[in-house]
Amino acid sequence: MTLLALGGNRQVSGLVHAARLEPFLFLHTPVLSVIEAERERAGIAVHVGQLGIATVDLDYSGVLTCCQLHEAGLPFGAAAAVEAARRVGEEYEEPFIATVRPELYEKHFTRVVDLNR
Repeated sequence: MTLLALGGNRQVSGLVHAARLEPFLFLHTPVLSVIEAERERAGIAVHVGQLGIATVDLDYSGVLTCCQLHEAGLPFGAAAAVEAARRVGEEYEEPFIATVRPELYEKHFTRVVDLNR
């Protein structure tokens, strides 16, 4: 959802800009989320690459987690964001999901930044 807001949402653009300036702010996006966004709007995958946003791959246990979260009602791209935040959290302190759809994550992940504000 947030990837679809690239290039049109001031908060999303501001976050991308801040990540380029702040040495301790890193942006990651799950590969599955990029694929989901690309299905809805062609060119997103190229744009993510041009912005230098790191991608997070899924291993088998991550795929299973995404499938379980999807069964619980999350779209695959959002499920991948939850899984990626858990994985990235192993390397970085206090990861968060930046999103334009915070309601998707209310039951699944506690640290969410609402990019609608």
